[in-house]
Amino acid sequence: MNRSWNIIIVPTDHAGTRQYTVSRVLVMTALGLLVLFLLALTFFLVDYSRALRRGRQLEQLQVENADLRRQVAQIDRLNQEIEDLTALKAQILAMLGAESGSAIERAAVDSTQTAPATPLELVGVDHLKAAASIRAYAPTLWPVEGYVSKEFYEKEAGGKAHPGLDLVAPYGAPIHAAGRGKVVETSYDEWLGNYVVIDHGFGYSTLYAHNQRLLVRSGQEVERGQVIALLGNTGRSSAPHLHFEIRVDGRPVDPRQYLEPK
Repeated sequence: MNRSWNIIIVPTDHAGTRQYTVSRVLVMTALGLLVLFLLALTFFLVDYSRALRRGRQLEQLQVENADLRRQVAQIDRLNQEIEDLTALKAQILAMLGAESGSAIERAAVDSTQTAPATPLELVGVDHLKAAASIRAYAPTLWPVEGYVSKEFYEKEAGGKAHPGLDLVAPYGAPIHAAGRGKVVETSYDEWLGNYVVIDHGFGYSTLYAHNQRLLVRSGQEVERGQVIALLGNTGRSSAPHLHFEIRVDGRPVDPRQYLEPK
């Protein structure tokens, strides 16, 4: 049986009493719609909350991804620096004529090892500083702007040797130190004329002969490229030029093995 409810509204003054009849179907339908609305609202709120969480997680993942990209880029830069340092080390050892495991290499890598007993020790510095220092000391700079008139060779015809390079340049041209070091000898010789000897450490030294005038004194520290003399024609010399030698443990070697390519 279809039931219905009567709703009577009685004002306080009992005037204008109103009565409404509401069927059971209408009430149940309204309640059903309300329940559906509440369920839909609940599902929406739950889904919205999940979406918010996913959004926050996505933002966090994006931040972490950016951090990872920065870390990867930093690792790539460090790897490149390691490769550059390795190449620089090989270049320095090649310039100094050192083999792997030599005293020069050990001094550059192991800051706790004492270098050979020279005034130019490179002890107590890290690898990069040691490499930079060794490169500055290495006698690789051409000492004068000019051309080579006589090459290095161990023996000439008749058994004589020419232990260096003869470099022709204008009279009075500046002579530069091939590398950083300490002047260990400045003197005059019948054959060499006015000459300078610089110790670069690790058994390496350079000699500059036939100078017009010497601008440094024995015991003086000099920098790579510093002017140490003026080109001249003193000693046994037929024309103005510089006789330049590189010595390893006192033995002359071909300077072209060490000088930078022109």
